[in-house]
Amino acid sequence: MNLFAELKRRKVFRVAVVYAATAFAVLQGADILLPNLGVPDWAMRFLVAVVVLGFPIALVLAWALELKPDGGIQRTEAAEAEPGEAPALLGKRTLLIAGLFIVLGIGLSAGWLLKPDGPPTSTVPLETAGGTATEPARQSVAVLPFDSLSDDPEQGYFADGLTEEILNALAALPKLLVTARTSSFFYKDKDVPVDEIAERLGVEHILEGSVRRSGGQMRVTAQLVRARDGFHLWSNAYDRPVDDAFAVQTDIATQVASALGILLDEEKRALMRAAGVNNPEAYAIYAKGEELFRLAHGALPQIETLVRANREYDRATAVAPELWAASYNSADLYSHVLLQLAAGARLEDMPEGVGDDPAGALQERLDAAMRHAPTQAARDSIDLTRRVFSDDWTGVADLAGKIYRNPDPCGFDQWAHSVSIAFGAAEQAVRYYTRSVQCNRLDGGSWTMASFAGLYAGDPGRSLSIIEEGRDIYVATLREEVMRLRALMANGRFAEARAGLSRLSASDNLLASMQGELAAAAANRPAALAARDRLMFEAQTDTDVFDAGLRLSAQAGDRETANRIAAEIDARPAGPMLLLGAVYFCRCGAPFDLEVTPNLAARLDEAGLTWPPTETLDWPLKDW
Repeated sequence: MNLFAELKRRKVFRVAVVYAATAFAVLQGADILLPNLGVPDWAMRFLVAVVVLGFPIALVLAWALELKPDGGIQRTEAAEAEPGEAPALLGKRTLLIAGLFIVLGIGLSAGWLLKPDGPPTSTVPLETAGGTATEPARQSVAVLPFDSLSDDPEQGYFADGLTEEILNALAALPKLLVTARTSSFFYKDKDVPVDEIAERLGVEHILEGSVRRSGGQMRVTAQLVRARDGFHLWSNAYDRPVDDAFAVQTDIATQVASALGILLDEEKRALMRAAGVNNPEAYAIYAKGEELFRLAHGALPQIETLVRANREYDRATAVAPELWAASYNSADLYSHVLLQLAAGARLEDMPEGVGDDPAGALQERLDAAMRHAPTQAARDSIDLTRRVFSDDWTGVADLAGKIYRNPDPCGFDQWAHSVSIAFGAAEQAVRYYTRSVQCNRLDGGSWTMASFAGLYAGDPGRSLSIIEEGRDIYVATLREEVMRLRALMANGRFAEARAGLSRLSASDNLLASMQGELAAAAANRPAALAARDRLMFEAQTDTDVFDAGLRLSAQAGDRETANRIAAEIDARPAGPMLLLGAVYFCRCGAPFDLEVTPNLAARLDEAGLTWPPTETLDWPLKDW
């Protein structure tokens, strides 16, 4: 008897079909129920392994046993041997088939048990000593800005505040990767399919919703969607008084975490509660400040727009002093004022609202942020900002290293790069900033920092690949385009850099700066100095322009002018920080002699930073 006929006679095919149909129904139900019951991720995999392993066992039993008409079970009688076929051969065939079924089941089960937890996860390249590795992301979600269904534009800020509270609560959970606000809010008022958003942000799940507010009442809807198939893992609607907003946002965050299979003990719930502020009105005001803050670092005049942002931040902290991010962001105005004063600007020419003591205002706001900062990583960044804008940099290098060792890829840093990347910490910085891309993929700043760190780590090829990979994800601005030009220069591709510069739509000052860099790299001293002179003598009080004059002087080999400019900056408050910016962007080692900048020399000694800095490009006109 042939094998196919024997399998049919013993009803093995029938058992296989019934088992597969039943298993499919069980697994589909478990996939829906288990996450909502808070069961750990591995439970689903274990169930799949049991079902898969049970399949060959069922087939073996179907082969060996049969059901009697009276309901009993008996051993299946062997078929009569074909003429010339030994009975023993049938027994061996039985053992062989049973063995194959069992091996198949064990192999499939092992595959399910050994595969990574959870659904397919996004990855991001990481720099390692031996090359590029891949680190799997954690369970991931993006919280999109909730739609405001009210006609009043002011209610849109209330919806933004509610969204940010939910985002902050989820981001407090260490086993959950939450897309940063900068990237998720990019999709505000944009009609883009969920799967496209998830792919671009590198997440598996999307939380979206809406808010309708009328008087003292509100209706909030929220739904958690699995991006790969559009399946709704959880949804709910809340009709509550506005005063219950904190309870609503807390419940949404808790339900989302549970639906994603994260077990919430009391410690995790406390982290979520501490991440938010029980004041939705304060967060609505804060959202206005955030909008202006982003515009100040983009299209609008910086100082004037930051003054407007601070008015909103101050209103928010007046009713919710624990809103530490408002205090921290409001300090940014004064850091920029101090840097402009170091470049030669006059305080009396600053816009109204800056005040007469920017250094004192900076420290006061950082102190307020420190009092309410929820995590050690936040406190470290606040502390670093406070130190580098003071006259004591003791421990700054160690603090920057601590920030880079923070395992949270969504950590933030405002000034660590200035005191580390050019001073021997480039490898740590590459790892830090490539991790940060995981949660803030649409923020070109993270890609630019990772690319810059790659230059200082001595890997210009990796630097270029980072910035070019990012261009397919974020919306490139001048910052990222200029970084690409610098990466091309570091790779010796000057013709491509010149072609890219010719297509760049930028201010005359920025174009002059980049033209000067390209001329200096090509050993064209007259063109480099001509570009520098246009920058220096057209607008000396602008921070970027003045320190571009210092950089171009160094890159063009004009040591005397570079030293003169550096000495002028060093003598002013916050001068050492502006000089570090020149060092960082110059990529030319020591742009000036340390002897002419005694204040910077003292700060470097306090910080534990060694001079000269790293050089990323061999500038042919610079001979020191």
